[in-house]
Amino acid sequence: MKSLWRFGLGLPGRRRVGYREHSTDTLCRYVGPYRSHYLDQVQHAQPGSKITICGIVSSIRPLGHITFIILSDHSGNQVQVAWRRPPPDSSSSGVDLICRRLKLHSFCSITGEVDSNEFRMSSIDVLSTPIAKRWPLRDDTNEDVALRWRFLQLRRPELQQRLRLRSRAGHVLRCFLHDRDFVEVETPTLVASSPEGAREFLVPTRRQGHFFALAQSPQQFKQLLMMGGFERYFQFARCFRDEDGRSDRQSEFTQVDLEMAFISRREIMSLTEDMIRDLSRRLPELDLRFPERVPVLTYECVMSMFGTDKPDLRIPYMEIQHLSDGWKGIICLNADNHLNHFGNEQVLIVSNTSTNIPDGLSIPLLSAGDVMILSRNLLKLGQLRNLAAASLVNAKCLELFPTRWLWVTDFPMFEADSRGALQAVHHPFTAPIDSDAFIAAANSNDEQSLLALRAQSYDLVVNGIEIGGGSIRIHREDIQKMVFSTISSKESDFSPLLEGLHHGAPPHGGIALGFDRLLSEFPLPANSLRDAIAFPKSSHGKDLLMKSPATLHNSEQQLNPLGLCLQGHSGLKSL
Repeated sequence: MKSLWRFGLGLPGRRRVGYREHSTDTLCRYVGPYRSHYLDQVQHAQPGSKITICGIVSSIRPLGHITFIILSDHSGNQVQVAWRRPPPDSSSSGVDLICRRLKLHSFCSITGEVDSNEFRMSSIDVLSTPIAKRWPLRDDTNEDVALRWRFLQLRRPELQQRLRLRSRAGHVLRCFLHDRDFVEVETPTLVASSPEGAREFLVPTRRQGHFFALAQSPQQFKQLLMMGGFERYFQFARCFRDEDGRSDRQSEFTQVDLEMAFISRREIMSLTEDMIRDLSRRLPELDLRFPERVPVLTYECVMSMFGTDKPDLRIPYMEIQHLSDGWKGIICLNADNHLNHFGNEQVLIVSNTSTNIPDGLSIPLLSAGDVMILSRNLLKLGQLRNLAAASLVNAKCLELFPTRWLWVTDFPMFEADSRGALQAVHHPFTAPIDSDAFIAAANSNDEQSLLALRAQSYDLVVNGIEIGGGSIRIHREDIQKMVFSTISSKESDFSPLLEGLHHGAPPHGGIALGFDRLLSEFPLPANSLRDAIAFPKSSHGKDLLMKSPATLHNSEQQLNPLGLCLQGHSGLKSL
């Protein structure tokens, strides 16, 4: 008998569940007509005993007169079963005939005897066998085909492992928060449409002309919970945004949502660090590498140094240098004249074919093999930094530092959109760092002063990916109304929140962590966010397994009670 342990779940015969390890003898095991033992119990069975196990056939290997069958179960445990075929001159038994016809991916119940060296099969019951002549998935299957057959793809060990880690991580986080007096509250999924944020999924109702929207986040509800007397709230919130699909984005996703009253920004950041540190300690296989102290940089600092508000600190040697910092000019030898337009009143950049530069008036910038990239656009330099690092890593010319975590704080409170109108950078409920400065700027309608304001917001970044973000909220009705006025939002769109503030609200704040994103990055980065979700959407926002979105079965009967019709479509054409 041989047990194959694939997922590193601990010592054979033990399984980790949340905070404690339980012996398999104390776990609640259900046995019935299909099995007497689970696969991880086989090696603990008494030699000579007869037991029944069940699982899926993951390997069939004939070797001489013995056929070895590897049976796998839902936990990744595997048992190798041996079947000794009868001599050629003897009549074949029923078991032998079944074994000869046995297919990979069949679900079986096998009875046999436990020996000190092997598990010898005496009978087999094939519960279900694949009918398809050709297995639809291969190692080189493209994404769309894999998602079409997602239920088969889920049998792969790497997906099984990541989803099991997801379940255990959720349990650990819940235990951590419950131990700190947080209350888990489920907020509505069907909500009123909001003018803020991303494009929404709208849900029509039979009250014609009236719509719900699927919640983009529980933002207003969790603030109202603070006003309702709950000082500590959390939930694993399902959120929906009608956005274009990308490898790091899904139209529906899960976030670990926290809100606390009578709290400061530093306290929220510290609690978040403690929570992730506890997760790292309880589930070391996640390999979070969470430090004892997480560095904190301001938005202004990271934009100046890295050209992005979510820098990848694993990249060595590459920081943006500002030519205006004590530089008077750059002379580019043997360069084209097109470089001249990079200059400004502070730094002169000229091309020069002469090398007759007086000694002592210049210093060399570049050595052989060096590359300098010049740009006025910090964002472009930030993108080039990431692209250059990725290219150098792929070429094995650069080695990244290990995992790096970072807090980014003090984001701008407002920014100008493409039309020049002011809008909230985070969301309109974020409190300013200096309330008096905001009131003065809002009363004077000084746009430059408003753009210079900083908010009590913060993002948690790891390896160039935003894992979470939050802020201290506005808890004064007058300031909240002034923010709405500044960004030209209607107060009536947020009347429940304003009514809550009108009746008094404690100082409060919170954070939301992307649960899917965290589990797609650790223990090793997945190919995309989809690998951390059981049934994800494709990069085009489609559910290829369930073939949705889809046309309606009877569009007129279904749409007429809602007062809707399809413009430019007839019958059952695509929505």
